[in-house]
Amino acid sequence: MVLSWIFNSLTPDIVDSVISYDTAHEVWKDLRNRFSQSHAPLNFQIERDIACLAQYQMTVATYNTKLKEIMDELDFYNNATCTCGVDNKRCKLM
Repeated sequence: MVLSWIFNSLTPDIVDSVISYDTAHEVWKDLRNRFSQSHAPLNFQIERDIACLAQYQMTVATYNTKLKEIMDELDFYNNATCTCGVDNKRCKLM
């Protein structure tokens, strides 16, 4: 029943690539591995935002607040709890 629900939720070309699996768990693992993204690119983007942040016309308080927001976001992703059983650097956020 779950397997048919998954198949009905997918586009026909994706169904063709997972139709050979016998269980919903196998299909789900394949789809998760194929479509989930590591948070490493997001970390890179946040680190780039920090490096490129400039005060320009912002007050010191506004600049400091913006920098803290970005640093807190980076800290959040660096300390994300891994639920997939691999180390944090390779963990895929679910």
